[in-house]
Amino acid sequence: MNLVQMRTMLRRNVQDVASVQWSDAECNEALNMAYHMIQGEIQIVAPESLITWDYMNIVSGTNWYPLPPSFGIVAVSLRASTADPYVKLTHKIYEDIVGLDTGYTQYYTIRGEWIGIFPAPTANVSLGIELMHVSIHSLADDNEVAKIKLPLHLAIVLQAQIILLGDTSEDTKISEGKYQKLMGSIPKWYGHHYDDVMAFSPRGI
Repeated sequence: MNLVQMRTMLRRNVQDVASVQWSDAECNEALNMAYHMIQGEIQIVAPESLITWDYMNIVSGTNWYPLPPSFGIVAVSLRASTADPYVKLTHKIYEDIVGLDTGYTQYYTIRGEWIGIFPAPTANVSLGIELMHVSIHSLADDNEVAKIKLPLHLAIVLQAQIILLGDTSEDTKISEGKYQKLMGSIPKWYGHHYDDVMAFSPRGI
């Protein structure tokens, strides 16, 4: 479902089809809060399911580069020029690499909202930094479709309903049961690779 379809279903569930109690912006906010929560639940079962790649330009002599909003860095790779392949860097703590000079092996470190590369690159390279990270997806456009398995789209609506109605509503108790059942189905939709051995305990069942 896309955002407008989920918002329409949400309005039916909270009996506000005429948009009297909640604006579209409030409904969208609740849907995105729910979407973020469910992505977190999915990552518990399948940590690599929401991985994405971003790229940044290398600036010669610059050590520090801003992290993506997700902060969930999986790997950092650099290329020496646009003609070269990306080479994965090893992570080190800041104190171990801050004093490295040009000529040493390059490493990366994370400090707050920044990624540091030491020694600093010595050439400008377009899209020279490749970041593999766990993205936090949001629904910004009415036609945008949630980037999780389709059977779990209903869970977004149910959790948004719980957010709007609060914990004391009788409808919330019913929705909470349905939501927990859907959360328990996550391992079915994001199951492990069948050549791996993995044990899990589904939630909400």
